[in-house]
Amino acid sequence: MANIPRPEHPRPDWFRPKTHWETLNGEWDFAFDDHDIGQDHGWWQWNGEGKGPFEKTIIVPFAHQTEASGINDKNDHEVIWYARTISKPANIENDEMDRIILHFGAVDYQCTVWVGGVQVKQHQGGHVGFSCDITPQLRHFALKEAQQIPIVVRVRDAPHDVTQPRGKQYWKSDIESIWYYPTSGIWQPVWLEHVGRSHIDKAVITTDIDRGTIHIAADLANVGTSGRDAHTAGAFLEATVTLSGVFIGSSRSLISNQTASAAVTVGVLFDGIERPASLAEVIKKEQWQEGLALWSPDHPTLYDIQLSLITSEGQVLDIVQTYTGMRKIHITDGKICLNNVRLFQALNLDQGYWPGSGLTAPTDEAFKNDIEGMKAVGMNGCRKHQKVEDPRFLYWADKLGYLVWGEMASPYAFSQEAILRFQAEWTEAVMQQINHPSIISWTPFNESWGVPNLPQSQRQRNYLTAMYYLTKTLDPTRLIISNDGWEQGTSDMVGFHDYIDANILRNTAANVNLILMPKSGKDIILPGEPAYDGKPILCTEMGGISLEGADGDRKDSWGYHKAGNEDELLERIKGVVDAIIDGGICQGFCYTQTTDTEQETNGILTKERQHKIDPEKLRHVFGRRPFY
Repeated sequence: MANIPRPEHPRPDWFRPKTHWETLNGEWDFAFDDHDIGQDHGWWQWNGEGKGPFEKTIIVPFAHQTEASGINDKNDHEVIWYARTISKPANIENDEMDRIILHFGAVDYQCTVWVGGVQVKQHQGGHVGFSCDITPQLRHFALKEAQQIPIVVRVRDAPHDVTQPRGKQYWKSDIESIWYYPTSGIWQPVWLEHVGRSHIDKAVITTDIDRGTIHIAADLANVGTSGRDAHTAGAFLEATVTLSGVFIGSSRSLISNQTASAAVTVGVLFDGIERPASLAEVIKKEQWQEGLALWSPDHPTLYDIQLSLITSEGQVLDIVQTYTGMRKIHITDGKICLNNVRLFQALNLDQGYWPGSGLTAPTDEAFKNDIEGMKAVGMNGCRKHQKVEDPRFLYWADKLGYLVWGEMASPYAFSQEAILRFQAEWTEAVMQQINHPSIISWTPFNESWGVPNLPQSQRQRNYLTAMYYLTKTLDPTRLIISNDGWEQGTSDMVGFHDYIDANILRNTAANVNLILMPKSGKDIILPGEPAYDGKPILCTEMGGISLEGADGDRKDSWGYHKAGNEDELLERIKGVVDAIIDGGICQGFCYTQTTDTEQETNGILTKERQHKIDPEKLRHVFGRRPFY
């Protein structure tokens, strides 16, 4: 796999150790279909011989707008096609063989997939993954004695459609200000996975540090009491929990054949305050709190979980390895707490773009490096901004101890179509990321993007409120800001955006009334909503200071403010951070931004991830915490 980009398993949070998987990253045949003739001309019927209509070659998982794709064409192409073949799986003709699942990490925006000339999937939503069982199509095509089986993908991504959730992908001809080049088509890994016919499809993991339990609610595929699935009657789901290789506990539950689901609760609480002897060598004393190894940015301890689907006769049908962190994010008496202890959040605004590869990280190491780089300068987390990030990033955030605010990519219009598109994709995004302990907050909307007339429109206000309650219903364990920045409706916290300089910010941050004054001409609390009632307040965007000359002679270089040299940049950053902390009201900040991105050059790092300021000096600034 040395020449294959992003060859690692895409889902370390959902890994089958006993079955085969195969990356489909790398070279695919490719075509622009600017006249949208491909469907009518039967491009999907390509049989795998020659290049057919697919004259170009693209490197998956990089979008055609990027250098890493090998194409680097940033022009508008609304319809694009991908094609490749896979080798005929062994014993594919056998009805009892494994199922073969085709996974796409993310494809922007509308996608249709054919295998062997048969449509197997349609999906809409450019920021979330999807899967399809392609076993029947593989079996049918293999009966033709073909050794190579074609996969064809058609993508439609309307470049100027502002009802699509777009995030920072600009819909106008030339990028400017805080908007960047679009990303079309496949932009996260593609892979094949072999699973048993009866298998664990997905699970939601919920931890309770007060009771010392891990609860797993799983959905199963192909379980029943008759026909080919009769052997699963009386089967059960078993969960085994270990900590650094030490057995902690296990539990099992019968599967409901009516709902194809099962729920298991495992107790993981040890009696007494001290670590048990079995864990003394693998868990540090400071990681252990009242019978549990809690997850936090300082001590990101993870409990490993093995889920097994087992028949009543003891046959193991499926094994999935996953993990969780024992942690609780909550508000007590108006104070944000992590694990029953007050939490101050020092966040950075992370756009998740890389030079040469856009929204797609060039390597898995790039995720790890970004997190370690921000932790090294004193940050304890990020707002992942206008992007549903790759699960590999969240894996590293879980593993390294990095708080994450999950945010949806915004549309930029309000309409029936925009509502339906956003609600469906946001639901998928929450459920896709729900098991990651690093995520502590959800942000459906940012700065009223997609809901531009909240003060005047009861319908838009209803929509905003509905998204809060939908999110809280899907996940009652995390905090939610319904519309970060201003014009907030029902929310658990108040987040305000303020790019004023340090002297003015110092006055604002010390006075609740000044904080709640309009910002950028918008009320912080949406008119008609209940008055501020003591909810936690955070400054969730600030700073945005560029360094003169840091991006060469680029004429469209842009920032909210500009510093003439490194010393001035450090002084100005320190000024806004100190203003927030010294004010004594805000329970955290989010500094704009992690890295320079395209023409927006107000990053802590350059777009190549080089420091503009000595990181040790920055650590004294961003690493400062109030005395709670």
